[in-house]
Amino acid sequence: MTSDQYSTTANLNKRIAIHERYSVNKVDLWQWAWQHYPFHGSPTVLEFGCGTGKFWRSESAVLSPDSRIVLSDSSEAMLEEARRNLRDLAYDFSFQVGDIDNPSFADSSFDVVLAHFMLYYARNPASALERIRSILRPGGWFGLILPSRENLTQLYDLAQSIDASFPVNDRDMLALPAEDAEGLVNTCFDKVERYVFADSLRISDVLPLIDYLQSIPVFQSHTGGRSFYQRYALAAQEIIDREGYLRVSKQTLLFVCRTGQ
Repeated sequence: MTSDQYSTTANLNKRIAIHERYSVNKVDLWQWAWQHYPFHGSPTVLEFGCGTGKFWRSESAVLSPDSRIVLSDSSEAMLEEARRNLRDLAYDFSFQVGDIDNPSFADSSFDVVLAHFMLYYARNPASALERIRSILRPGGWFGLILPSRENLTQLYDLAQSIDASFPVNDRDMLALPAEDAEGLVNTCFDKVERYVFADSLRISDVLPLIDYLQSIPVFQSHTGGRSFYQRYALAAQEIIDREGYLRVSKQTLLFVCRTGQ
């Protein structure tokens, strides 16, 4: 699924756009993450699923310029855009095609490993976490960000209300909600800190909403076709006309997972 989803950057960019346009919380998620991550000195950092590199444009001035940063993604298209987006930053970036299930890195080779909104794509998340721990140096830490089980529930509930066959129990990224991942990281790491980023969307236009939905795998795989999206747009528009906007709750969890010295 990830190869189809991210063969280009189009789906990811659609998802980013709706959050940037309609989020109520004016604190940027990535800047919030930087505030909670314990970066210091000149770490050697690995990010799995780096996407277009957006995280590194938000607050990377906290790092020493001689920090070494390896950005990994299963999509060459993502890495190409990340290269373009980050080319003016004065860090030692390198880019590598790879995935979290089969990382080609030696044990104890990184001070920091990051995985943002992607651990749910691992074939075996528990095994992936064990491998992440092994490539961390003693005293290193792993930064994990995942959506909560309560994230975007109104979008899925509305889909099922207009089509009972919509797979409400197969909500794409909720294959591994943050609440389930929390148990895994507590088992794998010596100390885990947990932070919650609460937000909501106030969507006032159905066109970008439908565009967004069509970028999500569970909606793409639904067999309702054009009529499903037409009915969804009508139902969403009714709410917007009545309430002024469609409110969609968002909740994201961040974990700082530490190894022993």
